[in-house]
Amino acid sequence: EAQDYTAVVHAGAKSHVVRLSLAALESRLDPRAFVRIHRSALVHIARITGLEHGDELVVVLASGAKLTVSRRRREALERALGAVH
Repeated sequence: EAQDYTAVVHAGAKSHVVRLSLAALESRLDPRAFVRIHRSALVHIARITGLEHGDELVVVLASGAKLTVSRRRREALERALGAVH
């Protein structure tokens, strides 16, 4: 997740602050494994366990975390999930 001029990487129960913008981090990750779902959130596709449709699209992760998908990023998410399934 984006936080000021750094990114916070959540891995299991741990969080790590990296001195990269989310855009810089995204450029270093495999686009087949990670997808940007919001200007402040990037997720590992394999960790997505479900989607909740309502007023907004919400990604449910294996950790139980729920993240809102921006309208602008919805198509990229659908493409990424389609490539996996």
